[in-house]
Amino acid sequence: MPTRVVLGTLGKPFGLAGDAYLWVDPDLRDALSVGLRCTAGQRTLEITAVRWHRGRALVRFAGVDDRDAVAELRNTVLEVDRDDVSTDDMMWADDVLGREIVDAAGTLVGVVDGVLDGAAHDFLSVARPDGGELLIPVVDELVDLDDPVVVHGPPGLLDPADTID
Repeated sequence: MPTRVVLGTLGKPFGLAGDAYLWVDPDLRDALSVGLRCTAGQRTLEITAVRWHRGRALVRFAGVDDRDAVAELRNTVLEVDRDDVSTDDMMWADDVLGREIVDAAGTLVGVVDGVLDGAAHDFLSVARPDGGELLIPVVDELVDLDDPVVVHGPPGLLDPADTID
């Protein structure tokens, strides 16, 4: 299990004091905070300021005090320790990879072989026993992320032949 996760990618500088835009992973927006230590290649950076400007994160780091210094970090991918950004209700994609998916009756539907980001929610990519693929929206009303994953889908979600005409 990886211990580091990508927080985001640094964008262009903002102003003269060393601030830069950060294209933060949407799932980690709430974890972005002062004191968070990030890895940028071989370098460790500590966030000393976070603010939002027109919906985008602006960050400043200890020891990066001017526009030229932060410009050198442009396009740098920042990583953080998974434990530093995890919450009790958070589940990582690799926690569910390989889990079996069953329907409410306990019948095997397939195995999780990927997790895809969506605009409103993530999707489980399921490899079906017949070789097909199925995408299941990760919505509390439809999916229990236990082991095995249980899907309480409406007709047609798990088997297109069950659709309602």
